[in-house]
Amino acid sequence: MDQKSSKLIEIVARGDIPSTKIDAALSVILSEAAPATSEKFYNVRSACEYMGGISRVHLWVLRRRGLKTFNAGGRVLLRKIDMDEFVMGKNKSSGGER
Repeated sequence: MDQKSSKLIEIVARGDIPSTKIDAALSVILSEAAPATSEKFYNVRSACEYMGGISRVHLWVLRRRGLKTFNAGGRVLLRKIDMDEFVMGKNKSSGGER
């Protein structure tokens, strides 16, 4: 353990820092530790809402037009980046993954 870590543990152990500040610092530390490439997945209902409140039928039409989807345990999931790219016209595939 380096000197900074030891000093931080010492300060926290003494109780010199309010628990609200410790909680806030911990949430920042943990959020920075998360990989920057973490992907956000949406279920069908959430994907319809994210895409502007479209209907499920319209979402299935978009799937046939190339919007990528994934099946996981009997659920259909869509990645945020795939929906964004599809809407922006960057997705040129002819069919989604199933």
